Amino acid sequence: MYVSVSMWTHRISGFLIFVAVFTLAMLTFKDNKWSLNEGLHPALGLTVVCIMSALTIGGITTRLLLERTRWNTALALRIKTGHKLFGYLTLLISQINIYFGGQAYSTNKAESLVLAELIVFFVLIALFETFFQLYRRKEQPFRPITDTISRTEFDARVNGGEQLLLLDDMVLDVSKFKSEHPGGQFLIDFHIGRDVSKFFYGGYVLEN
Repeated sequence: MYVSVSMWTHRISGFLIFVAVFTLAMLTFKDNKWSLNEGLHPALGLTVVCIMSALTIGGITTRLLLERTRWNTALALRIKTGHKLFGYLTLLISQINIYFGGQAYSTNKAESLVLAELIVFFVLIALFETFFQLYRRKEQPFRPITDTISRTEFDARVNGGEQLLLLDDMVLDVSKFKSEHPGGQFLIDFHIGRDVSKFFYGGYVLEN
């Protein structure tokens, strides 16, 4: 549930940010009669728009490849890494651009506000990243299993179309999780109806 909610939050917020950046950039260019003014602020602004475009395309491409690629996900994982790095690069350049914008168009008082915004922004980024990493490392409480099914019933449900697999004698429905699996959907699809314990704990290597 957490993975699904966080992924949709990422998608929606990323799309809204891209629309806002692109719209503001087009309005600025329109006010300047579709010409680029001299100075770092306009150039960095255009750079942010270009990086945001690449970031959006990279995110969509990564998701499509991870959902549809059967075996060779090396390319998808490289694009995923690039998507993450482009995200951090966008944050850095956009904040530098805000600073140069304050230098070019603001009064001394406004410049102080720009510096304060930059400090607050990076402090919040550090806090949110720290919270996220601590949450990822937090041990989730185990809920006791009360329902049981036989192996015959398990096989019958798999043959009936349910996407189930076994892990430590637990029956897991992976239909909503497989598209979010970091290693690719194909790994989950390949093991539907099987016991994945030996692969999960690293005792065996899955080879094509």
